[in-house]
Formats: sequence, structure tokens, C-alpha cells
Amino acid sequence: MAFSKNLNMRLVSSKQLFLHGYNHYKIPGDLNRLISIISIDQGIESFLLTTISELGATLKNPYNATFKNKWDTANEKIKLIKKQELPLATEVFSIHKARNNAQHDGIIPSDSSLERAVIYTEVFLKKSYILCFNLNFDKISLSQLIKDRKLKTHMTLIEKKIADEKYRSATYDLVKTFNLIYRTKGIQDKLPLNDEWDFMSNLSIIAGQLFKKDIKDFRDHAYTNAEYDFRRLLEKMNENINILKEWISIISLGVNIQEYLFFRKNTPTREYTSTVNGKTKEKFKLTGKISYSKENCLRLFNFVYNTIIALESF
Repeated sequence: MAFSKNLNMRLVSSKQLFLHGYNHYKIPGDLNRLISIISIDQGIESFLLTTISELGATLKNPYNATFKNKWDTANEKIKLIKKQELPLATEVFSIHKARNNAQHDGIIPSDSSLERAVIYTEVFLKKSYILCFNLNFDKISLSQLIKDRKLKTHMTLIEKKIADEKYRSATYDLVKTFNLIYRTKGIQDKLPLNDEWDFMSNLSIIAGQLFKKDIKDFRDHAYTNAEYDFRRLLEKMNENINILKEWISIISLGVNIQEYLFFRKNTPTREYTSTVNGKTKEKFKLTGKISYSKENCLRLFNFVYNTIIALESF
């Protein structure tokens, strides 16, 4: 069966909704659980609508566009063509019920029930992509939405590494890509202040966190005869100023500052050493204990991906 030229992009949208929900599932708090259950359910519903459209079906009752109506229409078409039914019907309807409870009644799913919902959604989408379109869910690339060719190539290769479970290598590449967009793609020159009050509020908190210890050390030693390495203090404050400049850029893009902090905490620091021929060789320095898990890698990928999309939207 021939599909439309927009099929791949529509499947990217379903996957993106799922990954958005997956990302919020990993962040503590009621609001994040609310966003997560709504987003993964929308990912399923988006897939059902794509299936109905691409397989040439029509809603059984076009004036009653309920989730059940969409499911039944897609399922009957699949049974007719593939002699199989869509997988995990009970679990999917349970997810949709949890979404309705959260969105309309304020009943937030527990951590354990949300975890099950996320797992079932991923399994449903992986099985259904193959069943309906003979496409591998892991190979549907979100990076198609990136305009810059070099960044698109970088992120596509990272997605492949994640699909191949090469999480350490993918994490290193995410650090390289983030440094690329920060150093060479002009984030510093793009500082729109959509909400100046929120921006300055975040900035004052960050600056306070960065310099609190430095200022205390200075006060403790400035008016005493105690020996103190003021040169090192100035170097440390200069390092913090450089960090602050980067944070200003990140906040200005509208990217979640907590995700940026997670990125910095859970990735190695990149250093540069010159080689004999004058070129630079990448060298990574671990900063604490880093977990190269699927969960962390996906969250790091989402941060870098969202930063690129935000940058390209200006």
C-alpha cells in the first residue's frame, strides 16, 4: 500500500509526543506527572489518527470523534488488511482513562501507575509502527525537524546510537553537539527576553548560587591577616562568570533551566589538548559519578534537541 509523503513526519510527531511525556515522567512532581500522562496519551491518539488517514479509513461516526471511535476505526481497518488487531487494547484504554482523570478531574497518577503507562505506551507504539507501516519506531528520527544540516547529521547519528544502546558514546556526542551549538551557532547573540521579569528572577537566583561561597570566603579573609590565596579566589570567580554567561544564554532561549542543570550534572566535561599536527583532540573529564542509562540518555537528548529547535525558531 502506498502512503502519503507526510507519513514519516506524522510518525515523528507521535514519537515526539511520547518522548516529551517520557521526559516529564523522569522529573519529580505532580505537574510533571500531569504533563507526562497527557503527552503520552496524545502520542497514542496522534498515531491512531495517522493510521486512519494513511490506511484510507473513515471514522465510524464522524460526529462523535471520541478516543474509542478512533481506536475502533483504526483497529477494524488493521484487522481487514493485516488480519491482526492493534496491541495492548486494555492497557491503552487504561492510559486514556488516566489522562482524562488527570486533565478533567485533577487526579494525578502515582509514580508507579505512570511508570506502567509509559512502558505500555512505548511497547504499543513500537509494535504498532511495525504492524501498520512496517517501520521501526527507534529509527524514526526526530532530527528530521532540524534545519541546520550539520546539527541534523550530529543528532541523527546520536539517535542511532541510542537505538543501538550505545549510551556512553551517545552522551559524549551530545556534549560535543551542545558545545557546537553554544560556541559556533550564535546562542550568545540571540537573547530575546520574552518574559523579562521571569528572566531576571531566574538570573538572580543563579548568580546567588554561583557566587555565595566566593563572597563568603572573601568576607572571611579580606579584613584579617590570615594568609589566603586571593589569586585563586579571583580565578574561581572568573570561572563562575563564564558559567553565568552560558546560563544567561540558556535561560534566554526559554529552555528549562532544571534540564540544563541536569545536563551539566550528568555529562562529562570536555577538555581540549593540542596534537602534534596542530589540530585539537577531544578529551573528556568525568565530573562525579555519571550513569550512562537509557533514561538519562533520552533526557539529555531531549534537552539538546529542544535547545536546537528553540534556537532555530528565532
